[in-house]
Amino acid sequence: GKAHAAAYRTASALYSPVLPPVRLVSIGDVNAEFGSLAARRFGYERNDTSWQAIAEADDIDVVSVVIANSLHREVVEGLLAAGKHV
Repeated sequence: GKAHAAAYRTASALYSPVLPPVRLVSIGDVNAEFGSLAARRFGYERNDTSWQAIAEADDIDVVSVVIANSLHREVVEGLLAAGKHV
């Protein structure tokens, strides 16, 4: 997750004007306290406690799935079904 956040923060500057500005909107973590700390530390606007909340969020277009490989399928399929770019 750290590397993803750093890359997203610099992507627009490196690839301007090809990429629009990137906003770091939400970190998803079932542990609300940890998610809140991580969101503040890495510059995200908020944290959500489920991937479903991120899938339903109108202000999120692209999602990095940074969880254990064994958990990827359900989350990625759900995000894709919700129209997110994964």
